[in-house]
Amino acid sequence: LNVQLCSMYICCVWLKYPDQYWRTGDLVSYFFVSIYSNFRYVELAELERLSVILTAMTLLIETYVPLLLWFRSTRLLAFVLGYGLHFFIAVGSTVPCLSLATMTLYCAFLTADDLARLGEYWRKARGALKGTAK
Repeated sequence: LNVQLCSMYICCVWLKYPDQYWRTGDLVSYFFVSIYSNFRYVELAELERLSVILTAMTLLIETYVPLLLWFRSTRLLAFVLGYGLHFFIAVGSTVPCLSLATMTLYCAFLTADDLARLGEYWRKARGALKGTAK
C-alpha cells in the first residue's frame, strides 16, 4: 500500500504539471464554478490570487507528501498536509470518496511507535481540554 499511495501521487503530479490550468493557477477558479464543487459561487472564481495559491499548494503537497511519508521524522508533517488537503477536497467536492479512500491509505505508513505517540498526544490533548473545562 505504501508504494501504491506514493505511485498515485507521482502519477497525479506527472499528469498535472503539463496541464495549462494547473500551471497558470486557474484550476481552482474553474473548480469553484464546476458541477463538482459544493460551493458554486462566481465570486470565489473571481479571486485569482486565491486560485493561484490554492492550485500551487495542491501541487506542492502532492509533490512532497510521498517523500515526507517515507521518513519517520517527517511523517507527521506528511499526515497533516495530506489529510488537510484531502479533508478540504472531500468537503468542497461533490465526490468525496476519492479523498476518503486516499486518507485510509495513509494508515499503511503507521508503525507501532507512531500509534503509541498518537495515543500519547491524544491523552495529553484530552487532559488539557478537561483542565480548561473546569
